[in-house]
Amino acid sequence: MRFKEYLKSNPELFRALSRHYDNFVNPPPETATFAHLDSHVCNILVPVNGMRLDNSSIKSCLQGLASAERYDVSKECVFKLIDMEFSNWGPSGADIGLFVSCVLFYSLCHACGDKEVDTNSIISTIPAIWNAYTDAYAHFARDEGRSDKSVIRSLYFIAREVLGWAGVWMFRFSAPKLFRLCLRCDLMYTLPTNIYEKLRSRQSSSGDVDGVAIFRSHVNCLAGKVLIMGFGDSALEEVPEIITMEHCNGIIESLVKEITWATQRMRHSIRETDATGVKS
Repeated sequence: MRFKEYLKSNPELFRALSRHYDNFVNPPPETATFAHLDSHVCNILVPVNGMRLDNSSIKSCLQGLASAERYDVSKECVFKLIDMEFSNWGPSGADIGLFVSCVLFYSLCHACGDKEVDTNSIISTIPAIWNAYTDAYAHFARDEGRSDKSVIRSLYFIAREVLGWAGVWMFRFSAPKLFRLCLRCDLMYTLPTNIYEKLRSRQSSSGDVDGVAIFRSHVNCLAGKVLIMGFGDSALEEVPEIITMEHCNGIIESLVKEITWATQRMRHSIRETDATGVKS
């Protein structure tokens, strides 16, 4: 099914995608900022000496990104964000959303290999990233004299944007040319070895759909759900009258639950294809 036909058959998804476009063109005042807009994993440089990804290193990076003018990134930021040519005025959640979409894609890829430990480890970076981001955001927002209420309200809408943008970027990953590049590790070079060939070697129980098509369907399914979680009808209706950090964190927790379920479904699909023994 072509993407246009897919949208026509899912009216709420179409409305969510329209809201994503509006969010990009006219970011709300609560989240508008100068955004990188190309913050995928290949545009983040890390030291070559085997630096470990942990909460403190993530927090250091995000503090540097949150206010480059007032934070000495050359001394403290262990990550370097490059390729700024797409930078523009935009929503704060776009950059974290793109990074999170890479995490979602990685998780599904590792689920294909039935590596639960690897998958859970990758998924656990989502709350770590969000916690580090909220700490850095709150720190600099309060330096500017903003109230806690204002900061928390912004973080709530940023969390919604993170989900919405992650869903949109996931759809981009499923575009045929980029999809093949990602799976062949030309871009996503930390994926399981030869995942593209491994997926092609698997077939559905009917024998007429290979593992690549099955995997793409899971990517699109997750993308649609996450996009609707961020920009869908219910997301607009559920805005609480009094917003707390529990509401903000709850949005991210719902994303963690969704990707956890998605990886479980992915494993189940792969086990079904392996059980048929049609092709190996």
